[in-house]
Amino acid sequence: MEKTVIGASSDLVAPSCKDVNSEVNTTLAEKCKAKVKHMTAKHKEEDCPCGGKGGNASEGVELLVLIDSSGSMRSPARVISEIAPRAEALAAERCAAKADVTYLFVDGNDKGDEPTRVFPDSTSIFNQSHESFLIAGGASAPFYSDGDGQDDSEQGGKAISDLCEEHKWKEGYCRAILYISDERLDSDWGTDADSLAAAEQAIAAANANQVSIFTHHIVARGPVIQSHYQKMSDETGGTSVFSGSHSDISEALYVDILSAAICGGCGESQCASIEMPDIHPCVHISWGDSDCDGIEGDDHEELCITVCNCYDNVEFSNLQIASIMVMDASGRLPPNLPDGSPSSQVYPLGPICFGDIGPCVDGEETCVSRNAVIINRGLPPGEWTIRLVGMCFDITHPYHNSIQDFTFNVCKN
Repeated sequence: MEKTVIGASSDLVAPSCKDVNSEVNTTLAEKCKAKVKHMTAKHKEEDCPCGGKGGNASEGVELLVLIDSSGSMRSPARVISEIAPRAEALAAERCAAKADVTYLFVDGNDKGDEPTRVFPDSTSIFNQSHESFLIAGGASAPFYSDGDGQDDSEQGGKAISDLCEEHKWKEGYCRAILYISDERLDSDWGTDADSLAAAEQAIAAANANQVSIFTHHIVARGPVIQSHYQKMSDETGGTSVFSGSHSDISEALYVDILSAAICGGCGESQCASIEMPDIHPCVHISWGDSDCDGIEGDDHEELCITVCNCYDNVEFSNLQIASIMVMDASGRLPPNLPDGSPSSQVYPLGPICFGDIGPCVDGEETCVSRNAVIINRGLPPGEWTIRLVGMCFDITHPYHNSIQDFTFNVCKN
């Protein structure tokens, strides 16, 4: 019986609940995605592993690739300039991510105004300093990377802090920085303590502005300096890569490095996995109308396939079996007859739908049965197996969560 819209022409079939829900889901997804304010739930952050923003997914990742602009990095910068565009495209393909990538070098002029030189040359992909980039976006000097009397071409930690705090990040995009260097995080003139301080400053700026930091440290400077790079990425949701020398730079390496930043720029994962117990239904096959009945080489028998739920707190939903097959002990199909047809076959071949199977009630399992028929025509005697292939089902478990409170502030009229 068709459902009709009340008050409309009878030949207009009302949309199903599924169709209506689909339209509502699409409309509200766009509307709710545009909301910019979020109430804070009064529960521990780890209770909500996906972030708890109601499906407010990002548009993509805005990635700033920043390179140390000292003399030792000129050669690596040229190599990376040649391979980066293709590596960037391949990286985005890995996770079908939308990426907005900008290549910058650490400012070395120590003045906070437009630099007078370009690193390493006009053909490089790194053709803009991080300070001139920020100034063009409306920021103003002084910056963290200015004025300490050290080599500001290597002030990676402070330059990262500048970008985290002063850059006008794209609305709706996740934020990431990839820093490439062969030095400490302050400068070659600094100490290990200075490098650690620069890392901690960058971490604080990154976390305050939701930026993930990724790093590529090209020449090993020892475990202490490497730990600073690792700390900076670990504590902001990024990753670090360490290479032994400049000669290790390759397109394959940068596909991996850029993939980590582009595909993981919103954090290691927007989804969380939970360890599931081994939950499965019980299946029984019965046949025969009397104890004397037997399956013969030329015969047909009705089979009852019964699937039972023995759990009292879960439901099996949309359960189906893809196909039913007859096989010998070695997993081979029955031999074919001279006309090419099988000597044994189960009908229907599949799929067989069982629908929803509710939980066990009062100690009694809940079962659903379906019938099939096995037809043998010259099947050789011996032991044979009926194999159920592709049993699929969803598990529904009712959860009763505690009350959650969300706070909001009321502004004066």
